[in-house]
Amino acid sequence: MVNLSSLEADERPATPEQKLWRAVFMQAIQDTFGICTVAMSRDEWRESKWWGKIYTQDFIELCEFAGFDPQKTFEKLKRYDLIKKGIIWNYTVNGKRKFADVKVA
Repeated sequence: MVNLSSLEADERPATPEQKLWRAVFMQAIQDTFGICTVAMSRDEWRESKWWGKIYTQDFIELCEFAGFDPQKTFEKLKRYDLIKKGIIWNYTVNGKRKFADVKVA
């Protein structure tokens, strides 16, 4: 699963509002990648599965509210999606997990 610490964020400690938006962000990501922790209707599920996979104004605003760089965050999520699908591999360097060096257009 996507780790919040691996996302680009401000150097300053998160404000209470940012912590709230980060929780909203994580729930949206869990819904997008099929790690549902709440019950959803079929229509809600269809809508949520595309949220983190398409660069929209809603995505940009949520990232900004959470203190994340929207473009870098989106690139990491696209890589995560490709890794999850088995298209590219996640590898380790010196015992640390890294994303494959693939630029997503």
